[in-house]
Amino acid sequence: MLLVLDSTPLIHFSRTGFLQTAFRLNHEFVTTPQVVDEVLPKGVLHPGAQLLKESFENGKIGVKPFSGKTPEHHGISASDASVIHLAQELRAIAVADDREVRLIAQMRQVKTVNSTALLIEAVRRKLVSQREGITWLDRLIASGWYCDAQTYALIAKAILQE
Repeated sequence: MLLVLDSTPLIHFSRTGFLQTAFRLNHEFVTTPQVVDEVLPKGVLHPGAQLLKESFENGKIGVKPFSGKTPEHHGISASDASVIHLAQELRAIAVADDREVRLIAQMRQVKTVNSTALLIEAVRRKLVSQREGITWLDRLIASGWYCDAQTYALIAKAILQE
């Protein structure tokens, strides 16, 4: 499966180390140059930056520009818009957590999933246990990834049902 990653999944998967587990799902991961610039700003080191840099350099995450100019979308960044357009061009799935990004993608008939869908898939495919799945979810939140209590409960329930 071809997945186009937005900045939020990349940042939090790299900060927590879940990115290594996500690679074991054997999906093809790509992103855009605009997202790379957002997640690896020049001169700024952050937790997970080295893992991201290596993943781009060794091709575990491909970096592909899309053809054409990024149309403006009110309410989302140019990097978010680039993810939608690349996913549409490649007929891929956009992995994005921002509600506005997912809504605009759906209006353009681009399939989207939240980043936690990969976590749930890792549990379903027995790459990690249910307990480890909950631990990864807690690590995502500790890294700054946000979800409200109701969403947390729904994700935890999905993990524990796998």
